[in-house]
Amino acid sequence: MAWGKLEKFANAGGALYNIMMKTKILQNRLLFCLLMTILFLPILSASSDDSLHIYLTKAGTAFTQAQFSTALAHYRSALRFDSLNPLIYKGMGDSYSLMSDYQEALKFLSKAQRLDSADPGIYNSMGVNYCYLRDSAKALECYRKAVTINPNDISFAKNLSSLLIAKKQYSEALSHLKKPLENDTTDAELQFLAGNLFLAQGDYAKGEKCLDRAVQLDPKRSKYFYSQGIAKSNLNKQSEAETSYKVAIGLDPNYFDARQHLGVLYILTERYPEAMRQFEEAVRIRPESDEARVALGAAYFHNEMPDKAEEVYNYLKKKNPEAAEKMRLLINPPGE
Repeated sequence: MAWGKLEKFANAGGALYNIMMKTKILQNRLLFCLLMTILFLPILSASSDDSLHIYLTKAGTAFTQAQFSTALAHYRSALRFDSLNPLIYKGMGDSYSLMSDYQEALKFLSKAQRLDSADPGIYNSMGVNYCYLRDSAKALECYRKAVTINPNDISFAKNLSSLLIAKKQYSEALSHLKKPLENDTTDAELQFLAGNLFLAQGDYAKGEKCLDRAVQLDPKRSKYFYSQGIAKSNLNKQSEAETSYKVAIGLDPNYFDARQHLGVLYILTERYPEAMRQFEEAVRIRPESDEARVALGAAYFHNEMPDKAEEVYNYLKKKNPEAAEKMRLLINPPGE
């Protein structure tokens, strides 16, 4: 609000007061204060709206620049002007979420939901935070609510379908992916989700088709190539699977699962030195993994390195006898 405008109203108010006192129309100061409040209310309201807009703009800018603490400070300032604005509470919830404070995020998102129960974005954000907190039941409830309110938003359908696939609820996942797949053939993540769904159902040909499309649309995502490798391996396209796993590892050298699968591929094709190198890297990446050590021990044995194989076996025998037995059976299968 411009100071000049306020000054004009103040002068007008003073003149009005003098006139009214002289004419004895108003000699009650309390009544005069009430009249002045009515006069100034439109100006004060405009000022509040301007301030609210300024703080929300600052918060939005800070948020997009990943300055979440700053965004929170601006959102708190905005609350002074509008404490019932659900967008402010959602912005605060999303800021806390991106700062990995999921409980605090849900506290503010719940406030936003109580103020606006028809906003699907609030439910979607709540679902994301429940996923981080490993509460899949509440996450599913929130994602389903978001999709029910707005079934045309692809991001809501993807989040819900991803969790449904993880929970092995494949039929429902497909029902949410079917329409988006028909309407949008350029969304790489959508193709990736569909590909993983088909892989989980054992339909590797359909899975391969979707995953080939995903890597074509976005060739910089290691997980796309990893899943593509699984599809091709199950279709006995081992050379192509090897290429996919290698690309995944090239994009992410610490991709544990890709190294494990590539190592198994090398074992199956009797390329033991290459398998050993992949399993050594897998153990480096995840030293607590008994699965990786079992594979490494078997690779040492096939590389005619019995001392190293025995070292791994003894380590596993102390830590995890079941894993040690699994390694022994890999080296000496029953009946051989």
